[in-house]
Amino acid sequence: MDRAWSVLFCTLMLALLLPMRTSYGLAFQQPKPEGIHQQEGAGGNPNREKLEREKLEREEKEKAEIERGEAQKEKMLRERVLFIADALLESNDLPDKLESACLKAALASLVCASGQRERAVEVVRKSLREAFAYAVQRQTSKDSDRERIMPETLIVRVAESATKCDPSARKLIEDDLARMRASNDQDEAKAVAAEPPVVEDKLWGTRPSTRRVAAAELLARGALDELKAGRAQDAAKLLSQSLKYCVVNPFIIALTRMKSDQNPTVRLLYLQAERQVQSMPSGEEISVLNFGLARVTDTSPFSGGSLQVMQKASQDAQTKEVIEGFLDAITALVFGKDATSVAKSVDSIRMVKDKLPLFEAFRPDTSPRVQSWVVKAIQALAPPQQHIAENIPSAPHSQTNEISRIEEIAEKSGDAAERDRAYASLASNYIDWGKFDKASDAISKISGIDLKVEMQDSLRFNQIRLTVDKAESYLEVGRLIEKISSAPLRARSYIRLGASASKKDRQYANESLQEAITLSVRLDPSPMQSHLLLDVAAIYANFDWTRAVETLNYAVKSLNKHDNHPPSPWVSEYHSTTMVKFDDKFSLGRTVVDDPEEYNRKPYDLSVFRKLARVDFDGGQLAAATLASKSLMASAKYELCAGVLLVQPTKEPATIQSAEPPPSSKRPGSAGER
Repeated sequence: MDRAWSVLFCTLMLALLLPMRTSYGLAFQQPKPEGIHQQEGAGGNPNREKLEREKLEREEKEKAEIERGEAQKEKMLRERVLFIADALLESNDLPDKLESACLKAALASLVCASGQRERAVEVVRKSLREAFAYAVQRQTSKDSDRERIMPETLIVRVAESATKCDPSARKLIEDDLARMRASNDQDEAKAVAAEPPVVEDKLWGTRPSTRRVAAAELLARGALDELKAGRAQDAAKLLSQSLKYCVVNPFIIALTRMKSDQNPTVRLLYLQAERQVQSMPSGEEISVLNFGLARVTDTSPFSGGSLQVMQKASQDAQTKEVIEGFLDAITALVFGKDATSVAKSVDSIRMVKDKLPLFEAFRPDTSPRVQSWVVKAIQALAPPQQHIAENIPSAPHSQTNEISRIEEIAEKSGDAAERDRAYASLASNYIDWGKFDKASDAISKISGIDLKVEMQDSLRFNQIRLTVDKAESYLEVGRLIEKISSAPLRARSYIRLGASASKKDRQYANESLQEAITLSVRLDPSPMQSHLLLDVAAIYANFDWTRAVETLNYAVKSLNKHDNHPPSPWVSEYHSTTMVKFDDKFSLGRTVVDDPEEYNRKPYDLSVFRKLARVDFDGGQLAAATLASKSLMASAKYELCAGVLLVQPTKEPATIQSAEPPPSSKRPGSAGER
């Protein structure tokens, strides 16, 4: 009975619940109205889309605001920099007026790019006149300073400052130069008395006048630019024009950069140069022709190459023509009106002596006279110069011949000091050629302690120089540096290591540079100390601005503690950093890598100011303002200006439009609206 009631109760409950379940389910499964379904399918939730549009608009506005702020900051920075540049252009503080002229010409090139073309060209033209006046004065001065820049190089540098940012000014500057060079016959006749066409020169006996060299340099450098742009025909025209004045090194450099399919043009230009020198010969121009002879004849540039030249000339009529033209130019030099000056030049005598075999082969009638001139010229020299002229070749030996010559001296010498010098020379040659194992063997045979330490330092320094960028472990390089005895050389090595490590391991780079600073600050205040600290600051500026400014302040303090600064780069020419120390017979030489005098010749590297300009302009300006030397202060400020003005200004961003969709042109409630 109970069971029957239970079954009946369950049946009744199911009957009651089933309609409710069906209604409940249908309530949640009713199809959506057609309009709502289409609206979500087309664009999703309208509120969500609106929020996303507002967010995007907000982000774009914030980005634009940041960009406008950066552009405004840069605009204000450029205005500050132009104010500094204007002050330097108006300043007359520099005691060296030539340095002032060169600095102002370079500054004019900077402000020209900022829209001050007329003023820039005016400044450059004035600087050019001052530079040319100096050139003429220096040309006639008997005790001119050879450390200062060559006048023609100075003129070219100032002229190029005008054309860097404004090529349209080139014609104006060239017209100025043409007037200064006294292009017409009347002006040329007036200029001859003050500046002869060929003047004395200690190195080569004679050299072309400043006017001729300046004109030739401008044209030959223009030819190099044309070659770089791939316009060989235009380059050849400029080179031919340059020969109307004289033959200069850039002319030969341009010939060497011409492709092999342009060899006929190279040969014709060289023949034209030979005729130019023959008509108005100078010792310097003969040396320039000698520099290019191996390129044109495709022969060895080493000493003893005359035999190779003769063999090729006997088989090739064109090579023979080139050799004969070269010998005719030498003949015109040694028997011309300047023969007395040329005969006093050891370098010119050695060069002519080296070509005697060619005279015997191709100019047998002239050969006895040239040989007699060489003998008399050598006899008139002082004994040390006689030894150089008689025993030192005018061109370097090949590696094999040089090694054999030095080894013979080392093995046959009974003098311990001479034997040590020979092994040092042998080691130095091996180091220069990258044969470090053989260099180490030669050093081990040196008995003198000081010389042995010097050569060991040289070997280790060069090993570091050539391997640091490819080293798998900086720790090995660091251990090699620790073995260097010379503190300045060790500091230079740490600087090189720091520069290399900064690209991969900045922590290790920082440790290396800190070692360099520690070694540098222990040195006495001197150009050496200042150079090292400036170099460290320049490396730091690549990856750590705070330490760059800190090290720059150390360098400024060092610069202010001594007055014996190297020459300014504006008025001096810095060439090779390599010094070769010779014995008293001038037979054995070794490269010196730890030369204290080098720091007195090399201009300071102030590039750290340029690097700091856009990141910490105030820090760089403060450091520049605290320099005691007016020359260094002006150069540092120039670097700051260049660091800003040589970078294209950032354009202000356009106004950001609203991200809201455009309003509908239809009225609410019209057809199509829902």
